[in-house]
Amino acid sequence: MVFAAKADGHIDDQKRAAIVKWVAGQQLGLDSEAAILRWVDAPLDPNLLSQQVDNMHWPLKCI
Repeated sequence: MVFAAKADGHIDDQKRAAIVKWVAGQQLGLDSEAAILRWVDAPLDPNLLSQQVDNMHWPLKCI
């Protein structure tokens, strides 16, 4: 959800509010909520994201 929202290069206030609302409703715990919101606020780094893909079939599962 976070990376999809960042697909155009930024997360506007409306997208951020929707993510915050969704996260709050999931009852993930404060540590998980804080981590997700850090992802929301962090700049998108395609190089870092691509390093996490260890085989070419993994990205296809995410579509």
